[in-house]
Amino acid sequence: MNLDVVEQDKSTRPRMKSPLFLFSVVYFVGLVVLIILIYLASPGPASQEILGVSMGRSDEESGVVHLSGRRLDCVSTAEKRPYTTQCIVDIAEKPLVIYIQRNSMRFSDQLPGICEAFYDGQNWPCQISFANASWFAYLERPLGLEKTQMNTLRQRYFIENLPEDYFILGSLLVTILTTLIVVANLIVWRWPKTNHKTTLVFPALFGGGVTFAITFFFMIWLTRGFWD
Repeated sequence: MNLDVVEQDKSTRPRMKSPLFLFSVVYFVGLVVLIILIYLASPGPASQEILGVSMGRSDEESGVVHLSGRRLDCVSTAEKRPYTTQCIVDIAEKPLVIYIQRNSMRFSDQLPGICEAFYDGQNWPCQISFANASWFAYLERPLGLEKTQMNTLRQRYFIENLPEDYFILGSLLVTILTTLIVVANLIVWRWPKTNHKTTLVFPALFGGGVTFAITFFFMIWLTRGFWD
């Protein structure tokens, strides 16, 4: 065995490992933050009567704004029958109050539920839909908000208002990047410990395959609520 080669491998390992390790730490910290933000913008929670709110129409200039149900403050109520839940969220510095009563959908011809919305001293038409985004409260008339106000809401809640393609491409990108980073760390960690570099192929392929599968299915699960 050439001792000079071994010593060279050992001496280069710290220089190879440090930048990769630092990049990996930064990447995974950023990934955790991104996962939290996506989770907070996703429809839900499942225990609520509605999983989100959609305002406006896609064929109008102001467009549609979606709000995650996790942005709502929902409580049980008996003060306004037949509604069972009251949800509140601030829109343009004014409270939007929605009363909801959701049906169990035992029968195919059954309405998903009823809702009533109050904003800025007015009663606004509201309906609960089980199509498209399930269990969302739809307000086709966007509370009298101007186009600039709707754009401000889209910017404030930008994740839940991103196009569906962004979540598909983003999930693939995260899966590929995470797999490459894991494989690179495996190779750098194993490189000085083996004399036959071809033996790195199996752990790299195995680790990469497991990472790819876990990351891919996790991202699909995380973003499933943003897909029509």
